[in-house]
Amino acid sequence: MCTYFSTSTFLNYATDTTGFYRLFPGIRSKPCTLNFHFVIPFFREILLNWGLGSCASASVKHMLTASNNPNHPTNQDGYTSNAVVLVVGGAAESLHCRPNNFQLVLKKRKGFCKIALETGASLVPVLHFGELDLFDQPPNPPGSPLRNFQEWIKNTTGIAPAAFRGVGFLQNTYGIIPRPKPLNAVIGRPIEMGKIEKPTQADVDKLHERFCKELTELFEENKPKFVEDYQNVMLVLDTGCFLSFATDWTGFCHQYPGIRSRVVTLDIHLIVPFFRELCFSWGVASSSEKCIVKLLQAPNDPDHKLNSDGKTSNAVVIIVGGAAESLNCRPNNYQLVLKRRKGFCRIALQTGTALVPVINFGELDLFDQPSNPPGSRLRSCQEWMKAKTGIAPPAFIGRGFFQYNYGLIPRRKPINTVIGAPIEVPRVETPSAEQIEALHAKFCTALEDLFETHKSSYVENHENVKLIVD
Repeated sequence: MCTYFSTSTFLNYATDTTGFYRLFPGIRSKPCTLNFHFVIPFFREILLNWGLGSCASASVKHMLTASNNPNHPTNQDGYTSNAVVLVVGGAAESLHCRPNNFQLVLKKRKGFCKIALETGASLVPVLHFGELDLFDQPPNPPGSPLRNFQEWIKNTTGIAPAAFRGVGFLQNTYGIIPRPKPLNAVIGRPIEMGKIEKPTQADVDKLHERFCKELTELFEENKPKFVEDYQNVMLVLDTGCFLSFATDWTGFCHQYPGIRSRVVTLDIHLIVPFFRELCFSWGVASSSEKCIVKLLQAPNDPDHKLNSDGKTSNAVVIIVGGAAESLNCRPNNYQLVLKRRKGFCRIALQTGTALVPVINFGELDLFDQPSNPPGSRLRSCQEWMKAKTGIAPPAFIGRGFFQYNYGLIPRRKPINTVIGAPIEVPRVETPSAEQIEALHAKFCTALEDLFETHKSSYVENHENVKLIVD
């Protein structure tokens, strides 16, 4: 399995322009990319024609464990093994690309190491010198308006809109054509670790550390040949993050191995074109009772087809307050809509599922909204819209692209997710109102205790801030 820095997949691995198949006979190169690219008509056919595959874990494992038998139907092209080519840094890394800025997004990306251990595949570090010289882009340091916009697009679509500047057809100052610069691919020595069916986190960390070391040494050894002013150029490994449950950027899957987080939302969000596809790509499901029960009662058999991703259970993530709660959202106003919402307790009892209280500190600081006390004209209008559509239209006030007073972009504030102890729930096929009421009271108490325990760490002026349960 090859992992490498640049995006020169087409020249080096999707074609034989640079002689890959002559240098590595019998090996079929398989560059991988996001699933998103395979749903775009015409572009999808071009990618498949080049032999690209999905970078999903199941797809990569399938290619790495394919038969090496020359007579197998999949090897009729004369090749007997696959070299899976991954751009580990992906979209996030492209935002750093400019001449002589060798900055990788790699420190927290360890999934490829886990797959290598599970399949027994060797890791091969690869660098492309010259790729950064093909384009430049305007300054976009973290926190700048341009970078914030690029990060928002990347988090929403998975595609980073790097503002590349190349040359034009008739001039060499600006344009979208790459500059005429040489590209040199350097392939390092294979790193062999052996097959471990269930690698521990320590195994993964050890292989990742070794890979980063080999990649850095490969860079230092070869940069005098291909980098101008190489004495002042170094390789930098960067980090990044997204959200807690719709992605694994905060390490949910490492903290809770074997558990698949499934955020649920209103059905209306899953019928809006394009937005629906975004929700599905993040694993979001319907918040209807039927869907939640199905998720909670899914089979735990590792060999079941629903668990082909390696996980054996679902953690259903519900925003109990929903649309009504969003109308209360403003800095330091921890006001929940929870007192009369007990359906989730009934489902927990019917399925025997543990309830886990979770609080996100800092989320209220991302936006403000005008004063809208119950009975005001603004609140009445919002309540009417919520009653008619199920969607509450809060008048969020964030910041803009070029100023920080108002706009739709979230303010730059940290979000800290605190997960409490599970509340074990016995299975009761037909729970009584008293049993539901008792579980609801226990959950509210646990949530309040969790808030009081951690608010001093994350809330300013925490002495005057209380959790309000309405």
